[in-house]
Amino acid sequence: MNELLISAALILLPNILVALIVFIMRYTRFREIALRAGIAFTAFWLIYCVGSSIVFYLLGVQPNPVYSSPNLSKSALKPLAVYIGSLTMYSFTLTITYLIFMFPFVFFLAPLIGVLILLYVVKRKGIKEVTFWIDLKPKKLVGWEEEKEVLKLLIALLPVSLYFLITLLKLLQLELDPHVVGSTWLGWVLEIYMLFLLSFIVAVNLLYTSRVYHGNRFVGETIRRNTFNNLLSISIVLSSVSLILFVQIYRGIEYLFIYFALYYVAITIVFLSFFKIMEPASVYIFAKILAFIRAENKFQRIFD
Repeated sequence: MNELLISAALILLPNILVALIVFIMRYTRFREIALRAGIAFTAFWLIYCVGSSIVFYLLGVQPNPVYSSPNLSKSALKPLAVYIGSLTMYSFTLTITYLIFMFPFVFFLAPLIGVLILLYVVKRKGIKEVTFWIDLKPKKLVGWEEEKEVLKLLIALLPVSLYFLITLLKLLQLELDPHVVGSTWLGWVLEIYMLFLLSFIVAVNLLYTSRVYHGNRFVGETIRRNTFNNLLSISIVLSSVSLILFVQIYRGIEYLFIYFALYYVAITIVFLSFFKIMEPASVYIFAKILAFIRAENKFQRIFD
């Protein structure tokens, strides 16, 4: 029993250390950044690292040797500590990698998509009547209202997204290796898919954040509300159907669905934790592009 409690403490130790750092930072000007970084790491650690290990152990798929013993002994605590230490470094490194490489791509691509969406809605002639208002003050990081809306949408899209990607790989005859779940084609394709999915969602949200008006009409809010509501309604239906089809068609690899579902959710929460921190850069790029194409001569030159 004591060994079991010690092992549980070791598993939770990274989160305890992160919580301690966040607690220390709460009296500084970086308290909100520290809180969001702590939430990002904790979500990735508990959902992806610990969660997937527990699921695989319960399903009997790729059990870790440390967890395989029915009676966890003291001799197993040392390798468990080493394993958790290496997994903690892996989680930290991967989170930093997302911040340096993956998420900047999303916030760079989103303004371009946002401009295309706006051009589609207001047409070429209407772009001159478009105005926008951007608050130059530093954006407050308090509150999670926008993140909650995006999270609901991304979670609703999860089943249909994974079903679509797995079916696509099957059609392309790229077999999923059931013994190497962490490095299959599905992992690479899922990350690329999420890059463009997140870019599109951020682009739609940019039109709202930038207070885009067409004449006296707040088109940014209209586009965001209609897009999110329609996607949410459609994705709930499609995801329900996808879950039923997946269970019937892909028997025997359900754990792959669970594994990448946990990965999808973990990346989503990490992304949303840094959403308000990185979005101002995307808003700035969007404003520059929109100001450029609104200039009559430059806009005419683009389409001629």
